[in-house]
Amino acid sequence: MVKFNKSKASDQQDIIYALLSISSNACNNNSLRADYTKHAQQVIYNTALFLFSLTNTRYYTILEFLRNFTPLNTASLSKVAKLENARNVADFLKRQGGDVKIIKEVVKAGAQNIESRKEVMALLLKQRRDEVKVTKEVVKATAGNWKSGEEVIALLLR
Repeated sequence: MVKFNKSKASDQQDIIYALLSISSNACNNNSLRADYTKHAQQVIYNTALFLFSLTNTRYYTILEFLRNFTPLNTASLSKVAKLENARNVADFLKRQGGDVKIIKEVVKAGAQNIESRKEVMALLLKQRRDEVKVTKEVVKATAGNWKSGEEVIALLLR
């Protein structure tokens, strides 16, 4: 969707509906079907809920939502990296592709994952090592975990 944030359409909902209609993940979701009786905020809400599991969006226009797509992706990845297992993180990265950046907040969130820290960090490093920045905050978050802190620090230092 990020690639289409400058697209022209007579109705801004067309941009989202057109892109969602070609998505294999979205085509069976009734809340994402084209419905021009919906207000733009409802379309944004349904799309944000589907893509990011967000229920509190602050965007009032579709263009504003599309312009903020990359930060939304990154914030959502941080949440997934902190709370989910490595498989869910891999699925998120696969779905969102290059539209999500691995910034220090994502790495720190992965380092704070209690149950799957080592696996999540290994996945981030394997898929996007060039984007992973080891900062003081990341090392502190990693060191604070008694369960797998040493293993993750070893991964980060490789």
